[in-house]
Amino acid sequence: MSTKTIKVKVSVPSATKKPAKDPSIKLLKIMNTKVINHNSVLPILEDIYLTGKEAVAYDLQLAMVMPFKTPKAKGVCVPADMFLKSMERCKEPEITADKNFGVFITEGKRLMKLQGENPDNYALIPLYNQKPEAMGNQEYATLGTITENDLAIIKNCLSFVSRDDLRPAMTGILIEAPQEYQQSLAIATDAHRLYQEKISPISETFILPAKAAKLLAELGGDWEVTADSHWKNDIVAVGSDQGPAQKYIPADNVCFTRKDGIQVITRTIDARFPDWRVVWPQGEGNVILNADRAILMDEIQFAQQYANRSTNQVAFSINGSCHIASQDVDFSFEYQNEVEQAIPEWNEEVIRSSYDAIKAKNNAAGKETFPYEQFQKECKEMATAFNGKFLLEILTKCEDERVSIKLWSPNKAAIVNDKFLIMPLMLNQ
Repeated sequence: MSTKTIKVKVSVPSATKKPAKDPSIKLLKIMNTKVINHNSVLPILEDIYLTGKEAVAYDLQLAMVMPFKTPKAKGVCVPADMFLKSMERCKEPEITADKNFGVFITEGKRLMKLQGENPDNYALIPLYNQKPEAMGNQEYATLGTITENDLAIIKNCLSFVSRDDLRPAMTGILIEAPQEYQQSLAIATDAHRLYQEKISPISETFILPAKAAKLLAELGGDWEVTADSHWKNDIVAVGSDQGPAQKYIPADNVCFTRKDGIQVITRTIDARFPDWRVVWPQGEGNVILNADRAILMDEIQFAQQYANRSTNQVAFSINGSCHIASQDVDFSFEYQNEVEQAIPEWNEEVIRSSYDAIKAKNNAAGKETFPYEQFQKECKEMATAFNGKFLLEILTKCEDERVSIKLWSPNKAAIVNDKFLIMPLMLNQ
């Protein structure tokens, strides 16, 4: 008995097809993942606050405000996760709310209900619906503009911020007002590495938290920067003939505003950023190592496999050529090789000036100075070491095909491409 296979086409009902996504859904997702803390001590902060014209999320440190019209649902806080899931299900949903803060999301025959909360219990947000009393009638200060290119630099800074909560200043990015430069600087460090690069002028120095920096990098675009920095009357001594002195209060909160109405409001980190210029060597290095970036990265990456797992130490020996080495004493691993594509150059002027400074100091102290030839030989025979993992991360961030590594001495920081700093490690004896 023969059997016949019959093919049947099954049409999928239009109700089960995924609707086209509204552009605001992507922003709501960013708001839900990058801003809202889903383990908050205040449950209402796990909600999205619908004002009727905007959607607001806040975690007491960082806030995001986006245009989101809900004329029939004014003043209600709705659970973020369930609200987002409901919105993703619809193409053109209608959002309404009743007097008991019940939120209804409808589209055609589909109805979804969420129980919202009273927005009177929602925390006030600085620079949005809360203004410091000391400001009075003063306007918020405009600090400048952060461009798309600046955000790319800030995104690079995120790889260099510290994860140590005991040093809060280094868990953020220092936005430094112009000093000897025409432009401001964005600086990040974890005490082992440092990255600094010029950005558009910002008239006030503040520390931008890493969470806010990640959100801005995710959103992209150009942002106008405002802050709640202001002047206030200082205390005047009793019997003084002078009027009240003006005292400048630096920014506690900074607001970034995009042309499409999106706002990112963040509390700045109230801590003193380390004086990074103290560790940044000045002038040209004694030795400048010029290398092909791809080849040097490949060599370090391979050498790192032989290095100690806790220190990741990779040693550089420079004596007419560049040798790289690593070892793990515990497992008797050892690796060394000459990197022919890494060419060292010596700065004779720097070596001579350094020798003259040492000689002048010794003459003042009545000490004898060793011959210049001996000092010159020692400068040209340099051995130093770095954390291979950190050095690889720096080389990854470099955009040029060739890199320049400036070296001064084995116990002094090295500068890569005039933007990155890496601290040396003590060589294994």
